[in-house]
Amino acid sequence: EDDPYLVVAADKGTASFSNIANEISLSHNFWLGDAFASGGSQGYDHKEIGITARGAWECIKRHFREMGKDIQSQEFTVAGVGDMSGDVFGNGLLLSEKTKLIAAFDHRHIFVDPNPDPAASFAERKRLFEKPASSWMDYNAALLSTGGAIFNRQDKSLSLTPEICTALDIDKQRVTPSELMQAILRARVELLYFGGIGTYLKASAQSHEQVGDKGNDMIRINADELRCKVLGEGANLAMTQAARVEFATHGGRVDTDFIDNSGGVDTSDHEVNIKILLQPMVNAGKLPLEQRNTLLEEMTNEVAAHVLSNNYNQSLALSLQERRGPEDLAAQIDFMRQLERQGILDRRLEGLPDDDRLQQLVQRHQGLTRPELCVLLAYGKISLFNMLIASSIADDPEMNHQLVEYFPDLLQQKFGSDIPGHKLKREIIATELANVIVNRMGSVFVSGEMSRAGFTVEQVTRAWLIARSVFDLRFLWSEIDRLDNKLPADLQMGLYQELVDVMEQAVKWFLQHHAHELSFDALVPRYREQLLNLQAILPDIVPKGIKDQIAVKQQQLDQYDFISNETRQRFLLLPLLLAGCDVVYLTQMSKTASDQVAKIYFVLNERLHLATVSAAVEAMPADTAWAQEAIETLKDQLQTMGTDLTMQFLSAGELAENVLVWLERRNGALDAVDSVIKDMERMGVLDLSLLSVIVQRLSRLVYQSEGL
Repeated sequence: EDDPYLVVAADKGTASFSNIANEISLSHNFWLGDAFASGGSQGYDHKEIGITARGAWECIKRHFREMGKDIQSQEFTVAGVGDMSGDVFGNGLLLSEKTKLIAAFDHRHIFVDPNPDPAASFAERKRLFEKPASSWMDYNAALLSTGGAIFNRQDKSLSLTPEICTALDIDKQRVTPSELMQAILRARVELLYFGGIGTYLKASAQSHEQVGDKGNDMIRINADELRCKVLGEGANLAMTQAARVEFATHGGRVDTDFIDNSGGVDTSDHEVNIKILLQPMVNAGKLPLEQRNTLLEEMTNEVAAHVLSNNYNQSLALSLQERRGPEDLAAQIDFMRQLERQGILDRRLEGLPDDDRLQQLVQRHQGLTRPELCVLLAYGKISLFNMLIASSIADDPEMNHQLVEYFPDLLQQKFGSDIPGHKLKREIIATELANVIVNRMGSVFVSGEMSRAGFTVEQVTRAWLIARSVFDLRFLWSEIDRLDNKLPADLQMGLYQELVDVMEQAVKWFLQHHAHELSFDALVPRYREQLLNLQAILPDIVPKGIKDQIAVKQQQLDQYDFISNETRQRFLLLPLLLAGCDVVYLTQMSKTASDQVAKIYFVLNERLHLATVSAAVEAMPADTAWAQEAIETLKDQLQTMGTDLTMQFLSAGELAENVLVWLERRNGALDAVDSVIKDMERMGVLDLSLLSVIVQRLSRLVYQSEGL
């Protein structure tokens, strides 16, 4: 089979390695040509684009945004590891003009500016970034705030000014360089940003030997000593995974290094896949190498935008999973155990909780920490990718849009007909599908649907893509993105979660009703067009309870006049979309007018309190995977009852105005339902057994023979 390609980090001292590797590849006429190794003279210069730091900044901005702060427009304090000549640190410290860099150190110098002027210090950092081989010693000392200083790490003892002592909470005037660097790591700043090499933080229970970075033993501190609010890992291995978990447990905001700095590798993947696409044309003489190189350069900004979008959405996925916390824990535990049985995951190696700690989390009604969710997110994508590659979905022409959308618009315009012939077509499609579904739905959604209901990965994936298109949720996701730093963070996250909830139910709906005909081209136009027609009548037909919910939501959204009318209306209609699918389905099956079907459907649903019972089931906590499956089963049963009962009435040939009279004929079963619903309303606390009884009685009513 074809060999893999190399992703090469063109760091200091290794920048020539990509060129060497590609020269060898070209000399052997290897099929990858100069796409064998990313980077190099004809690849994307990560430092020039600043892509790794920009990707990390997307994650950092999210942490602050969810704290109610916009670091692009509000001043914030920073300490860090690195210098302005470095790619990740240098680019990162130029991404906001509101940055107040209090202190930083690298392998040569220690920089301290107790009360920096944001504008003046930004300009000076920019000058150093543009100066070849600069160091902190090149910083114009006249621009430092009162008491600021730049020290040499080789000095045995450092004399501190009162301002430095105050800024870094140091209680003595002379310290060693190691002591000053430890104080910087402990600094009471809003952001601690890592852009240099070294592991500087460990968990309090870890020894320095366990860290495996002997050169920094004298500097390293424990995670429980940190006093920053947010920690950004632009550099790899700045802290151990156990340190991340400990910091997060104490309320710190942190991802992992492979999440924060993923932009560099993502850019390399794009570069290599673009070169693979164009290589046959270069070999055939249809595309001169100089023109290909010009094309690569012209697409730089669009490639960067695609990469940054991944960073943005990946950090959003983590925030949504963190927000749900204990609600998802049972499913996450089940997922981890599945991966262990398959020999894919080693929890101990990856720093994930053992069974004892998981049981403690369940008992305390807590969820996994964000760094642990990062690991689960990665394994969610790996697992889904492997399943998709093993399926036939990547060979389906309906999936070609996933492949085409991966490439910049310029390539789509110039070489659109060549894209389906890409040698890594299947891998790109599977990667993109895994990426978008896990980013939107979390790590365990697909595996959960497969194990719970017995559907294949292909069925779940198709149902998800169909639901996204039918409801046009791409539009709503992008509209919520535009509300960054405008809406209160909690409200914005709530809107995102509404979309996730709707998608979960929609996927289940399409799997229940169309599992064996999940054709994108057949189902999307049919449902989208008829749902658009129904939008005009549904708000007037729905029961008062639903109208009241819509009114409350409208009042909430109307407070923010920057939300467009279209976005507002789309959100108000979200709760009706699944009911709309039921109406469309029933209309097609019964050949009855959709407005008549809708009226009958909602009258029956309201009389049987299906919405109330569904809400109660949805709110029921699950502390085990089995409890979660029981809840999901009840939700599935409730989802189909209204549809099935409406279909029975339509098949009976009764007049629409007689619907309640028709239902009353099932008096015994109806009385049994009414009785248990009253019990539910009287009880303050519900349990799964009561809800199971309610659903059972509803089921008897719906599926008994008429007149019994």
